[in-house]
Amino acid sequence: MTTVTIDALPSVKSRDEDRSCNLPARILSYIFVIGSQDQVEGDHTDSLSSGACPKKYFAILCSHVCQYWRNVAIGTPQLWSKIILTGSIPYAPSNTGFNSYELSKECIIRSKEAPLDIVVDLTTDEKMSETDIFVVENTKMSLSFFSLISPHVHRWRSFHFCTDFNRAAWVWLGRLSTLRSAPALVFFSLMCHEEWTDEAGKTFSPSELKMFFPLFPEGTPVIKEVVLWGVHVDWSRATFFRGLETLELCWHTQDTRIPYEVFYEALMQSSGLKSLSVQHSGPLVYSWPMDTKIPLVHLETIDLAYIPLDDATNLLDHIDFPVLKNMSLDFEDDSVASFIHATCRPGKQRFGSVETLKLSSFMCIKNEVYMFLSSMPRLVSMTLDFDLVTIGFSQVLVSTPVCPTLSTLKISGLDFCGTWGLQELIRAREARRMPIAKLYLPRQHQYSDFDISWMGVSLKSLELYTPSDEEDDDDDDDEEEEAGFKDHSEGLNGLE
Repeated sequence: MTTVTIDALPSVKSRDEDRSCNLPARILSYIFVIGSQDQVEGDHTDSLSSGACPKKYFAILCSHVCQYWRNVAIGTPQLWSKIILTGSIPYAPSNTGFNSYELSKECIIRSKEAPLDIVVDLTTDEKMSETDIFVVENTKMSLSFFSLISPHVHRWRSFHFCTDFNRAAWVWLGRLSTLRSAPALVFFSLMCHEEWTDEAGKTFSPSELKMFFPLFPEGTPVIKEVVLWGVHVDWSRATFFRGLETLELCWHTQDTRIPYEVFYEALMQSSGLKSLSVQHSGPLVYSWPMDTKIPLVHLETIDLAYIPLDDATNLLDHIDFPVLKNMSLDFEDDSVASFIHATCRPGKQRFGSVETLKLSSFMCIKNEVYMFLSSMPRLVSMTLDFDLVTIGFSQVLVSTPVCPTLSTLKISGLDFCGTWGLQELIRAREARRMPIAKLYLPRQHQYSDFDISWMGVSLKSLELYTPSDEEDDDDDDDEEEEAGFKDHSEGLNGLE
């Protein structure tokens, strides 16, 4: 991809000089808005230090084509409604032409009264501590950004905050607690990735930062998505746990977790909830009223990780999820037998609608695997890490007709099960007329010519991927490995 620099931007031309700029203003404005829509979803940490024009400044590119485009771009408020502060260089050198603060200030002016999508990403690319002068100064300077955006809280449509350090999160939570309401806020995300000093996750440290800030006490009436990772708020006074479609609670020490009463009310008042994620979080004690069933009839996705099996069982036992499609489970217990018997025994099966399953850590014996997979007759796609799940999954898929609609597998941990075991699985499913059509395999594994041969005969599609814990490896190395794989794949039936 070509990097666009400030010097490379074309000079502004008159409309007469370039007749390609004669699109009606309304249509051109619409095209600009559509083109800018990946700014919030995309990478917010592109470097500003090289003078490159990051993709998040799509609006600037639009305004440097010709005078007519410039007039239309500046007159399109939605084009300037993404306000992004990156922590790597929040106040870039002026010779780059991209001072983050000044750009944000100008964007707010040009956005007029359009809803704002705000990203505050204070994460850094390098290993630093919160005492490093760079981190301290960045946190201080970022507060002037808060002063810039806070008067417009009535326009916030989405707010995403991310940091590597508890102190930075504490400072920003304190500032956010001064805001009384966010009447237009739909998406709210606060994430802190600092590792716990207490490996057991019982006590938050340092204790002076364990403050429970009240946020938006006067309400967030249209809120739909809440994501809280490693940050704690005044749970009992929070107004954003109602009417939700997405709720993620992740990585809270035991002394900072959401009380059961608040969690229960959040689910009860969010009948339209579509996605629920609880990872090393959630109430310490579940005190469900007898025979209570919370009707989450729109719930499609559930992600449970690093919580006690009893808590996971109780949660699933007390919510009604008739259209659940996607399930991800990650339990560190030596055996998940109690979970399987509680949720999958005859007459108690809860997973009949599940189509996509991801298992990261899930240990049990073969008979329990069979009981578990038999409860998912509509399963289409499954992700398995054979370093963390029992080999019984492969054995059951080979020897029994469970999951008749299963057509996609994503596999890691091949060093444990070997490609020979995978070959047996693929051929056994094909013999039962339940073929695996699409296979995802880890890029870093070494594949022989024989592997390439049988995969070419048995599969319609094969893709290589990098496991999440290795995504920081050098991209060039990844490309070379994939190219090497493809060099041996000549003649495979459609493998790409």
